[in-house]
Formats: sequence, C-alpha cells, structure tokens
Amino acid sequence: MSIVIHAEVPDRLWQQAQSLVEQGLASDMESLVAESLHRYIDSHQEVITERFIRSDIDWGLHGTSNDAVRKTHRILRNYVASEDNN
Repeated sequence: MSIVIHAEVPDRLWQQAQSLVEQGLASDMESLVAESLHRYIDSHQEVITERFIRSDIDWGLHGTSNDAVRKTHRILRNYVASEDNN
C-alpha cells in the first residue's frame, strides 16, 4: 500500500535531493523520500517507544491518554505493521 503526499521543501533541499538522484545515490525521488522518512522514523524510535509506554502507563493509572500520545501510538502501530509487511 502506498500513499501519495504533497510537501513543500526549501529550494536548496530539493536541489540537494535532485543531485543525489542524478548521482545515482537514489533510484528516483520517490525512493529517496521514502528512505528518508524511514530513516527519520528509525532514528526517533526511542522517543516514539517512550511515548507509547507513557501512554500505556497513563491509561493504566488514569484510564485516559492525551491526544498527542494517542497519535504517536497510532503512528508506531502503523509503522510496526508496515515493517511486518516488508
């Protein structure tokens, strides 16, 4: 499953990304963006996991969870599901 995204990026960043594709370091812009997102999520896995744990603790202690933590929980769950499909 793929999702199409629309994003604004600074000109210099776009030029650098195009240069990477032209140099053959990425097959195309789509794969470069997908790999970049994947690496960003991987590099923040500890923070995501901590928020997930805090959400579980908060729910266990108070039966509630704030919106930001719930959103992070959803993101982590989707990420884990996508990794299982790869």
